[in-house]
Amino acid sequence: RFRYRIMPGTRGNLNFNLPARSVMDRRTHLYALYSRADGEKDKFAFYVDGVKQTPVSSSGFPRPARLMQNAIEICGIKPGRQINTAMGNVTNRTEGGYYSASFPGTVDDIRIYNRPLTEAEIRTLASRPNLSENLPPVFSIDTPLALDVVARKSVALSLAVFDDGIPTNGTLSCVWQLKSGDGNNVVLSDESDPSTTVRFMKSGMYVLQLVATDGERTSYSPPITANVRPIGISVSIR
Repeated sequence: RFRYRIMPGTRGNLNFNLPARSVMDRRTHLYALYSRADGEKDKFAFYVDGVKQTPVSSSGFPRPARLMQNAIEICGIKPGRQINTAMGNVTNRTEGGYYSASFPGTVDDIRIYNRPLTEAEIRTLASRPNLSENLPPVFSIDTPLALDVVARKSVALSLAVFDDGIPTNGTLSCVWQLKSGDGNNVVLSDESDPSTTVRFMKSGMYVLQLVATDGERTSYSPPITANVRPIGISVSIR
């Protein structure tokens, strides 16, 4: 049987069994996450075909990990190298009662990202057999889709937009659009920034939407509806 293992440096490992569907003679998408952002605990995750996996065993966690200066080893250990594990001897040989650490398949695409991917991005990558196909931008949304705000008060709109880098000469651009309400009463700090602030100068119902394009494909965020209440009246009694 096969088993996936994440070994960040020499600080431990996470073991994952294969999902129920066999990986023999078919394309399988794997995504492994190791994130060590400043001020955060180490984050590890593993996805097979866009589905997050649960470790079946681990050792050395949750101790902090570190990236080593050695070359990254993907799909097996170096020829001639042998290591000992709880499973027994592991070598790049398959005979003689050894466990094999060599990957018996073909790897056609390897990508290393400098940030964690969103689950939507992972599912998108896992579902596309044609890696040269241009897919539309995807959104990560931290702002509620229904806002209850007071007129003239600034409100944060927190969205992020990600693209697959295709076409290679394309430029990712965004713009906020007002789908409902009086535009004269809407003030955006930066209408081309996915994360910006907005002020509604008068009470009423407003609907905003972010549009993103890579020059060929266009995506539309879910609409954000704002119920804007009037400013309270202050009465001074002397």
